[in-house]
Amino acid sequence: MATEPLLKSIHFTVVVFGERYTRLFTEICFPNLVALLHEVPPDLLAGSKLRIYTTPEDMAAIRDCRSYSHALQLLPVEILDRVRKDGPREQGDYSPMCLAQAEAVVEASAVGAALIFFPPDSIFAKGSFHT
Repeated sequence: MATEPLLKSIHFTVVVFGERYTRLFTEICFPNLVALLHEVPPDLLAGSKLRIYTTPEDMAAIRDCRSYSHALQLLPVEILDRVRKDGPREQGDYSPMCLAQAEAVVEASAVGAALIFFPPDSIFAKGSFHT
């Protein structure tokens, strides 16, 4: 009897905004993330997507970097204008990120997707996604 896979899709999610973090993400972390995506089993990657929450000011820098086109060869990539720097400030400087992450949780849950957050200044070792 065939069993249904535990995971059908993953929302790989990044919240990034501001010139410094967007540059760090596009030049160092995004290439690293794309390399890691090659380790995800193709059948799981087929139902997954990369979701990048950002501001209108930072969208072009993300879309124009080489890693964006490389990521598109692997899975759908959404660059979303969803970071609000003028919203509630309960978490201080982290509030825009926290609010965007909360939105990502709701959206992934609505479609039954697993969710992995990638900080825009993170580097992962080869084999991190190897199954």
